[in-house]
Amino acid sequence: MAWLRAHPAPLNGSKALIGDEYFNVVYFRDKDLRYLPPPVTSFDTVEQARAWVDSQPEPPRQVLILINGEPYLVAYHYRVNVRAIYPMSLAAKAAAAPADESAD
Repeated sequence: MAWLRAHPAPLNGSKALIGDEYFNVVYFRDKDLRYLPPPVTSFDTVEQARAWVDSQPEPPRQVLILINGEPYLVAYHYRVNVRAIYPMSLAAKAAAAPADESAD
């Protein structure tokens, strides 16, 4: 998880909502060990992942998947009926950007 590895000090025990379930983000400062729950599935391409998301009759609100070995968040914005796939690397860039600069 690039964004989790890039974060200088994630909060140990913080919660991540994935697929209507909360999971603990685990961070051991003395060992610099951090992790999230495993992805629900993996794909070789974004197109394959998009086809899977679009084929779900009621997609999960938030789950972690892998595309070509990189973590992505699949989110379903049910109030506006929008399905999205977000690369976790965007979160890492945002966490690393100074407060007065935006991540590209």
